[in-house]
Amino acid sequence: MFVTRKLKYDTPRLHMDGVDIALSNEIKLLGIVIDRKLTFNAHVASVCKKAVAFYHQLARAAKLSWGLHPEVIRIIYRAVVEPVILYAASAWAPAVDKLGIRKKLNGVQRGFALKLCRAYRTVSLNSALLLAGLLPLDLRVREAAALYEAKRGCPCGKWEVGRWSGFPRLCGLRIPLVVSTSISSAW
Repeated sequence: MFVTRKLKYDTPRLHMDGVDIALSNEIKLLGIVIDRKLTFNAHVASVCKKAVAFYHQLARAAKLSWGLHPEVIRIIYRAVVEPVILYAASAWAPAVDKLGIRKKLNGVQRGFALKLCRAYRTVSLNSALLLAGLLPLDLRVREAAALYEAKRGCPCGKWEVGRWSGFPRLCGLRIPLVVSTSISSAW
């Protein structure tokens, strides 16, 4: 595989013992599918395919009015589906900015959100996510990438938390500290 983002390039020709070696368009390395242009479209498609397979198995056991309890579905979603999708999120997190990838992730998450809140399929994704209490997957990918970077000790940039005159700051917003007073001192 030859990795480049250039539009025009000369394809290298590889020979071994007089046999031409063909270049592949994508490669799977440590569970991440890397394509020629580093778009991670193939990786997201394969991860979403795995998650949809989990959803189909779950959908047989959880119908609208009977089946698995929503808390069991939430546990399965958080323990099985999210880790499959969020694997190596720090490597492909910048690809989440693309609309096509967000649509694929939303399509996977919508089914689980509908099962969690036991809603009909005509409910919108945003409403289902709100009722189910789930964070959108594109934000979860960014969160997982930021957590990985923080564990590595990299500077957080605009997400850095600091202190200024007794008030914690997050993204430039002042959040007041909670001050506790005892009831006995007021009387």
